[in-house]
Amino acid sequence: MTSEAFSSLPSQADADRLFEEQLAVWPETRQRYEELAHIRTHDIRLEKTDFRLQFNPARIRSTGAKVDEHSIARRPCFLCSSNRPAKQLALPCGPGFELLVNPFPIFPRHYTIVARRHMPQRIAPYVELLLALAERLTHCTVFYNGPASGASAPDHLHFQAGTKGLMPVEEGWKHSENQLLATRGTASLLLLNDRPCTTLVVRCSQRDDACTLLSDTIARLPLSPSDGEPRLNLLARSEPADGGLTVFLFPRTRHRPTCYTAPEEEHRILVSPGAADMGGLLILPREEDYLKLTLADAERIFADVSLPRQACLDSLSGLLSHP
Repeated sequence: MTSEAFSSLPSQADADRLFEEQLAVWPETRQRYEELAHIRTHDIRLEKTDFRLQFNPARIRSTGAKVDEHSIARRPCFLCSSNRPAKQLALPCGPGFELLVNPFPIFPRHYTIVARRHMPQRIAPYVELLLALAERLTHCTVFYNGPASGASAPDHLHFQAGTKGLMPVEEGWKHSENQLLATRGTASLLLLNDRPCTTLVVRCSQRDDACTLLSDTIARLPLSPSDGEPRLNLLARSEPADGGLTVFLFPRTRHRPTCYTAPEEEHRILVSPGAADMGGLLILPREEDYLKLTLADAERIFADVSLPRQACLDSLSGLLSHP
């Protein structure tokens, strides 16, 4: 996409208008957003990091989605325009993409940015689009779930965007112990040392610099041959205080933790971590899991799905030698 195409992406005001128009004509989705205001949450603290549990029964569709190759091949893609509900509105979002209101929300404003063409979830060609969306949707954090890192539609390229500031990492990272790994122009790459899941942060004042550093970082992470890219989640948000961008990158090793398929029901926790979960907002669609999840459970979940910190550092060892 060209710079002209990025400038034509929907603004926050455009997205807000779509949201109001969508809820006016789709009562079932409006009801889910109204119910979201009353769902239960509570906070836990792991190491020096705050996390928030959200009991959200409507998200069972995503958390419980069958994402094996056979199941995906058999079901119609719910992101393709021909398979979407007739009431779902779409707003052009630059060449080749559309902005939708997510009908199963985690956030008070929750959008999905969908490729018009059915193609696999791959981030490498679209890193700058992710950052440009974060600049345009000023009240939202834009996020990406890799095909085996929380995406419930790994066969159809898409991003999501949700109300800014509701994931604890968005502000909490500023108080974390961090390690500077690399710089590119105005962009800096940091490793946060006191979160239970491996967390990289890119801070910049220029989108081009962030795009270069983020793309270089992603390219050095361990490649998953079955996914066609490293396993990861991304969060990106604009910073009104200085006009810059903050991007969070969570390297992953697996899609779901071992507790997801634990043979004994008392040990089973239905959680499928995506970008929001890695950012500190754990989505639990079953009440029993919301009530029973302990600090030890949460630590195991993050240990199961995160690329270990040392393995991450090893993969990025050459970054400093390529300024």
